[in-house]
Amino acid sequence: MIKITIFTPTYNRKHLLPNLFESLKKQTNKDFIWLVIDDGSSDGTSELFEEWKKQDVNFQIDYVQKKNGGKHTAIEKANEICGTDYIVCVDSDDYLTENAVEQMYKEIDIIDKMDDVCGVVTRRAKPNGEPFSINWVPNEMSLYFYELSKKYGYSTDTSLLFKTNIVNKFHFPIFKGERFVTESVYYNQFLYDYKMYASNNLYYLAEYMPDGYTAQGLNLFFKNPEGFLYALKQNAYFCIKYKTANFKRKVVLVANFYAWKNVLGLKEKFPNDYKLPFFYKVLGKVLSFIPAKNYKAKKAEFYKNQVSKKGE
Repeated sequence: MIKITIFTPTYNRKHLLPNLFESLKKQTNKDFIWLVIDDGSSDGTSELFEEWKKQDVNFQIDYVQKKNGGKHTAIEKANEICGTDYIVCVDSDDYLTENAVEQMYKEIDIIDKMDDVCGVVTRRAKPNGEPFSINWVPNEMSLYFYELSKKYGYSTDTSLLFKTNIVNKFHFPIFKGERFVTESVYYNQFLYDYKMYASNNLYYLAEYMPDGYTAQGLNLFFKNPEGFLYALKQNAYFCIKYKTANFKRKVVLVANFYAWKNVLGLKEKFPNDYKLPFFYKVLGKVLSFIPAKNYKAKKAEFYKNQVSKKGE
């Protein structure tokens, strides 16, 4: 019985997808479905998959095209149509070691009957197999996701294998005209209630591309301001509620929220799901002028670059 869906969101990544495809063909265990959600590519990605589906690869390829809406909408679509017990996202510019699926099944055997655990978290590694960070839990165990950074000092990207029947209950907020909402907005909805099993396996190999979300930095949030505002407030709310940081850090998070809100002249059009405590609201508003300086400078730089691009 196939229990794992490897989900890949993609947008105009035809030139990168072959690396991932080749790594999937080499898997020692091919009991998985490769679900690709194409977020409106125009670079010939569909023709590429037409050719690949003709090959005898011994695993199922489900290729789904949709209108461009951003990675978060691809995640929503994948959760909606996923028919296996587990789902793991592998980005189009990344790939897996040959024993990745085999290792995932071993992890599934451990967590299958652990009702308080929603999935498995592992470190990402460089193409040479070296982890991006040496910090990790000393022994494999179940823990809350925020404990990775708070207790063990791990703050880089992870690989996340989830139980589908848990994660498909949660959704991204929608902001008209915006095509990016950071994934933490989705994960925060359940990773404070469910634990993750921290595995020592290293099977997710990553490279950061110059056109990727990580490289775009703050400019991505200027293009999608309301989604970022939502993320800032949600992050501050959970940090305060679950005491995942010291007092200074909590104040900084709230100040960032009000700074972003004021610099871009935004209103909270979204439902007020996350109410900040009165004390932090007052202190955050008073101190918001500090991060506002940086946001104003970045805002000026961003719009200057936008005008420059239009003039080219």
